[in-house]
Amino acid sequence: MAAELVGGALLSAFLQIAFDRLASPQVLDFFWGRKLNEMVLSKLKVKLRSINAVVDDAKLKQIEDQAVREWLFEVKDVVHYAEDLLDEIDYELIKCKMEAESETQTCTCKVPNFFNASLSSFNKKIDSRMKQVLGKLEYLAIQKGDLGLREATYSDDGSGSKVSQKLPSTSLVVESVIYGRNNDKEMIFNWLTSKTDNRNLLTILSIVGMGGVGKTTLAQHVYNDPRLEEADFDIKAWVCVSDEFNVLTITRAILEKIIKSKFDGDLEMLHGRLKEELSRKIFFLVLDDVWNEDHEKWEAVQTPLNYGAPGSSILLTTRSEKVASIVRSCKVHQLKQLQEEHCWEVFSKHAFQDNHPLLDDELKEIATKIVEKCKGLPLALKTMGSLLRTKSSIAEWNLEELPLNLYKLTNLRHLEFVCSMVRKMPMHLERMKNLQELSLFYVGTSSEFSIQQLRGLNLHGGLSIRELQNIVNPSDALIADFINKTHLERLELEWNQNHIPNDPRKEKEVLENLEPSKHLKNLTICNYGGTQFPSWLLNVNVVSLCMVNCKYCLVLPPCGVLPFLKELKIKGFDGIVSIGAEFYGSNSSSFSSLERLKFSNMKEWEEWECKAAFPRLSAPYLAKIVISGLENLKLLPKDMHILLPSVTDLMIRDCPQVEKLLDGGFPPNLKFIDLYGCFKLMASLKGTLAVNTCLQLLSVGKMEVESFPDEGFLPPSLTSLRISSYPDLKKLDYKGLSHLSFLEKLVFSFCPNLLYLPEEGLPKSISTFEIKGCPLLKIRCQKPEGEEWGKIAHIKNLKID
Repeated sequence: MAAELVGGALLSAFLQIAFDRLASPQVLDFFWGRKLNEMVLSKLKVKLRSINAVVDDAKLKQIEDQAVREWLFEVKDVVHYAEDLLDEIDYELIKCKMEAESETQTCTCKVPNFFNASLSSFNKKIDSRMKQVLGKLEYLAIQKGDLGLREATYSDDGSGSKVSQKLPSTSLVVESVIYGRNNDKEMIFNWLTSKTDNRNLLTILSIVGMGGVGKTTLAQHVYNDPRLEEADFDIKAWVCVSDEFNVLTITRAILEKIIKSKFDGDLEMLHGRLKEELSRKIFFLVLDDVWNEDHEKWEAVQTPLNYGAPGSSILLTTRSEKVASIVRSCKVHQLKQLQEEHCWEVFSKHAFQDNHPLLDDELKEIATKIVEKCKGLPLALKTMGSLLRTKSSIAEWNLEELPLNLYKLTNLRHLEFVCSMVRKMPMHLERMKNLQELSLFYVGTSSEFSIQQLRGLNLHGGLSIRELQNIVNPSDALIADFINKTHLERLELEWNQNHIPNDPRKEKEVLENLEPSKHLKNLTICNYGGTQFPSWLLNVNVVSLCMVNCKYCLVLPPCGVLPFLKELKIKGFDGIVSIGAEFYGSNSSSFSSLERLKFSNMKEWEEWECKAAFPRLSAPYLAKIVISGLENLKLLPKDMHILLPSVTDLMIRDCPQVEKLLDGGFPPNLKFIDLYGCFKLMASLKGTLAVNTCLQLLSVGKMEVESFPDEGFLPPSLTSLRISSYPDLKKLDYKGLSHLSFLEKLVFSFCPNLLYLPEEGLPKSISTFEIKGCPLLKIRCQKPEGEEWGKIAHIKNLKID
């Protein structure tokens, strides 16, 4: 029975999450900006709604109907697959923003060709996988009729869509503690009680966020805050609007909450009585769960509310930014998902008898995965936690275990794990001789589930092997015979991140015996506990190599000798202090095919030794370099302007000790530079940066200066400039901007003390101006009364967040 209930609870919690994310502006912008098939997205939402309509009925019938139960599990798998797809889109959006100044510029091809090519490939993959999800949902939607599943009661939401009926909210606080929302609550409370804003008119604050994110709960805690009793409000009222926005019904509900009695009459009578009750009184009204996007309906509700005394306020909750715009919100507060620590607090409160239980490692790992899948949504965390409160064993929590006799499916060709918590592999996997695609394999602690099960399997595509620390005898890895799996193109080798190796020699021997074939294209090694890498790493023909958190390695392998390597990522090598000739290899030229290079989180790395090595580092195709989180690195390689002529993208982030460039400065053909948290380097760049005549996009951040930029600092070729996380920045220096005659886009983000734009104005070439997280400048840029408005009024594209 537990399995069926978990299936139902997951759907209840996650179907709405998936729909909200599909309908989010970010996903819509992603499809529009890349000219992907919007009809697929539209159909996907329709099918999700169609299935969501019968989920409640299915949850009841699954107990006695095996077919319905199987249907629910199939729906859940598809929704999880869609969630993973949306995660990939989210990641791509973040990556695009970081790598190419902004999403818009990425789409208009102002980034290097290699990145556009990868984007095109990614777009095709997303489009194809979206169609896959749609096909599965269409098949499941057809089945619901055959299974006799009935739709729940629905009503019009006022925007043309349908939403299911639900219990109305009230002002009473359900739980005394609200996790992770103290800052949100204080901001809203301060706004309500502030005397500094323009209080001559009715003011409206809208809390906007996806379903289940906690908008109602936050509003309840604000409404019941004891400090509100000391405020000037003569009247307080809470009205749940929810599904149908009927002007007569809403107006009557507001009036009845104020007079605390029933009132019969038409709209004329309601308006007159409500005006009478509110006149010369300061009121605080909460309108919870508003869906209406009809401006005329809202004006009809608001008309009598305008007769309240100055200082009256409305707090409105909604999932739609359009609703917040239609009601002419004075302030819109975007309520984001909870942070990780607060997610765990909410889940623990509902899942365990003790809020902070002592869990064994395996149970905690499963609980962590469940919390991750709740995507920071309090409602999902509460639902899952409450469901699992009485379950205490692994078997009851990890309900998606493959049957041990799966090996009897001798003709099975594909076994893919999509958003699964499966940790235990089926027995006798080696008997499934026709199995060609296996996405994931967990090495068990007993011989029945050892890596030897992979011997004899002619695997294709990609495979991720995890928990490699469970290999007791290194010869087991040799028996798995990876060197002869010639159709395997992608391989991930992963040890547990908490694993502490007892014998580095054994670790190396295990990895030595996992040697892949020369046909492998992509290799990832995570949490390897050896001090050196095996010799076969010099002989593979991989195109992409990623090595992560190999903390005990004292020296990097000579990656420069890999003839086909295009992408190299090295992260979390805590034992590396210096990188020198050994990294480039002994060939006459190194990295002959390399296009992208990334170093990150190398906290002990101090020296980039280049004297003997860099004359051999031709890297003729290297276009992008990223270094981040290198706390102790002091100098970048010298002669970059000679040795790296093809580099067009350079990101240096959180490298506070890097002091200066040696001998000639940056590569000459740079088009995009991102410098963040590099205090010493920024201070040394005057005169160096300005000579880069190809530089078009520049992003700078995390600096402690009051004025920026200095005269002569920026190159005149810039078309886009982003300035972020300058906590002390107060003004812009016109002399540092006046020569930027090609500048098209200027963006400020999270500069809380920025007050002034240059008195002389901004460069006339600017067509896009954005500010985010700059509260003082935001006020001064308001139309039409803001002191800075005249300096930006002519700009075509303005985004004042």
